Amino acid sequence: GLWLAAAMYQLPHVGKRGKCQIQVLNASSRQVVATLEGHLDLIYDVQWCSDGVGKKESKMRRKLPALLSASQDGTAKAWQVMQAHDLTMTGWLVSTAYHPGYCYCAAWLR
Repeated sequence: GLWLAAAMYQLPHVGKRGKCQIQVLNASSRQVVATLEGHLDLIYDVQWCSDGVGKKESKMRRKLPALLSASQDGTAKAWQVMQAHDLTMTGWLVSTAYHPGYCYCAAWLR
């Protein structure tokens, strides 16, 4: 299937912070299939990497797809994602890089 990753900002309730997250959507059904949380401020960029990062899948020896995000909180984060049997996805934080200022864009180097 085709997947879309979008940076989202949920407006805060009175006295609380807004919520910054990445939502992964199934492009065909337009349904949110995964939500990745970890940034503390606006997310400026999200990039897919089809080659993935981290562990390889069993016999296929294929890496899982991954996302890279850049945020106003001064971090760039690498996320591993995996499709589950029920067509949803699950994702987890793999790595965080810190910067003293805002991170406006993210890119994978091969």
